[in-house]
Amino acid sequence: MKIKTKIVVGAIFIAVLSVTIFGVMSLTKGVGALEDAYFKKVGVIADLKVDKIESYFFERKADMKVVQDYFNIKTNLPIVAEFANDRENPEYLVAKEALDSQLKTFQEVYGYVDFMLTDSEGKIVYMTNEGHMNKDLDKHLPDPTEKSFTEGKKDIYFSQIFKNSIDNDNFDMLVTGPVHDFAGNLIGVIAFEISMDP
Repeated sequence: MKIKTKIVVGAIFIAVLSVTIFGVMSLTKGVGALEDAYFKKVGVIADLKVDKIESYFFERKADMKVVQDYFNIKTNLPIVAEFANDRENPEYLVAKEALDSQLKTFQEVYGYVDFMLTDSEGKIVYMTNEGHMNKDLDKHLPDPTEKSFTEGKKDIYFSQIFKNSIDNDNFDMLVTGPVHDFAGNLIGVIAFEISMDP
C-alpha cells in the first residue's frame, strides 16, 4: 500500500473513531440528561399526588371538626339514643327529622357513603343511608378492627380500609370523632363512611 493511501486510510480511521467516540459520549450525556429530566418529572408528579392525598385527608378531618360542633347533633343525638328502641315515639321522630334535614344534605354534598351517629356505648342509633339501616342500625360501626369507636371516642380517627359489609365489591374507610354535649360530656361518636373507589 502506498504511503498516500495509508495516510488517507489512517485519517479516515481517526475521523470515524473521533466521530464514534464523540457520538457515544453525546448519547451517554443525552441519555443521562433525559433520565434526570424524567426522574425530576416523576418526583414532581409524586409530590403532587402526596399533596393531593394529604389534602383529601385534611379536608375529611376538617369536615369532622365542623360537625362535632353542630347544635343539631348535640341536641338530638341524646334523644335518638334514648328512644332507639322506640322509633315510633314522637320525640324520636322529631329528632330524627331534624338530623335528617341537615345531615343528609351534608352526606350528599360531601359524597360520603354514610353519616352515622353512635350512642356512648358504640351502638349506631342514627344513619343517613337508608340502604344501610337494615344491616347496620343498632349494631356497632362496620369496622373489622373494631377500633373506630374506641379510638373515635378520644379524637378524630381514620380506620383501615375494609370491604363494605353490604356490597363486598366496594372498599370503604371510616372517619370517626367524639361528640360532646353542651357540658362537655361524651354522648357518642360521629362516623363518616367514605368510599375508597375514587
